[in-house]
Amino acid sequence: MALVRLSAAVYAQRDGKILILKRATGEVTGAWFLPSGGVDHGEPIEDAALRELFEESGLVPSGPLTLIGLARMRVYGVDSLQVAYTCDCPDGEIKLSDEHSDARWIDPGEYRARYFGDDLLAAIESRNSRIASIVRGVREHLDAYLRWRDHQFLDRQLRRLRLTADMFVVRDGKVLLLKRKGGVGDGVWYLPGGVVEPGEDPADAAVRETAEECGLCIEHPKMVRVWSYPAQNGLDAFHAAYLGESRTGDVVLSEEHSDFRWLDPLEYRERYCGPQAEALAPQWAGWFRQVRRNCELVAAWIRDTSGYASSSDDTSVQERGS
Repeated sequence: MALVRLSAAVYAQRDGKILILKRATGEVTGAWFLPSGGVDHGEPIEDAALRELFEESGLVPSGPLTLIGLARMRVYGVDSLQVAYTCDCPDGEIKLSDEHSDARWIDPGEYRARYFGDDLLAAIESRNSRIASIVRGVREHLDAYLRWRDHQFLDRQLRRLRLTADMFVVRDGKVLLLKRKGGVGDGVWYLPGGVVEPGEDPADAAVRETAEECGLCIEHPKMVRVWSYPAQNGLDAFHAAYLGESRTGDVVLSEEHSDFRWLDPLEYRERYCGPQAEALAPQWAGWFRQVRRNCELVAAWIRDTSGYASSSDDTSVQERGS
């Protein structure tokens, strides 16, 4: 008898969502998990993943499997090692096996929040440690999948466009910060901004993103500067930073953000972009240094203009701060 049982799981992707199946039998009846199952003796693990995906859902990937990671768990009293893969399944009707009673496509972040939170895991642990081991193992490679997905998104964005536009929204001597919710930069405090679309003026992109992300309308934005930093895969990310004044209006957050605050730009520089931030995320040290420079230029503009801009003055912020 094997001391460690091997199993395979598949993150089948379609339109930005993953497939989950509702168990109809076994000790986790009613739970929502990925297509998965045991690896037969002598069977290659990738073959087992493809077989389980087809047997449980009737789906066949449009391309190769990508390895996500491994997770330990205890299933039916046996130590198990589950190997997780991902693949694209853009077509095909779901055909459930007798092991499942339902299927759905779900955003992976929502799947993580709904079924694998700390409170839920603690409640399961108090009732059944074996099932808790399964849930904990699935959460382990789910987190690895979410990290992989974020990396893929950023890599595609950089290769396709590699230009974003950000806006320092100024009011009463402070700038608006938004807290990211989910995806790339989850929990990070930064400016309104986003990707510049092909053919779009970066200033227009900064105004558009500001309106979409916080509901504020900026007129006559002033350029702070254009800057870049090493991102990944040997590519540089390029940013166009702007400044615009918003004297009135309520902040209305988009679904991409969970909170907002107004903060002095130099306080933002020290609190969120200083040496302590670099120590926590050394791979983003170049980005932090550039943001600190932007904060200094914006602080100089606020000081020199007493927080009030003239809409007829087209002088750049960098010229004012030099």
